[in-house]
Amino acid sequence: MKKEELLELKSEIEETSGEITKLEARKLLLMEQLEKDWKIKTVADGLAKIQIMEKSIETLDGKIEKASLKLDEQLDEVNAA
Repeated sequence: MKKEELLELKSEIEETSGEITKLEARKLLLMEQLEKDWKIKTVADGLAKIQIMEKSIETLDGKIEKASLKLDEQLDEVNAA
């Protein structure tokens, strides 16, 4: 390799190293925020929390759908009277 190529590679490595440092700092901040807001300490904890929340959403969606159908029925009864 020529000296120019090596210098270019060195520059790319330094840039990449800087980006990695920035990303690691951002990851740390995000993990701290997750722990503060949601008491989540690991990615696995976060995934488990997501599954729990998705099940809760499904349950609530079902309840809302049932209540909406009941209201529609009641509205139809009132309009029919």
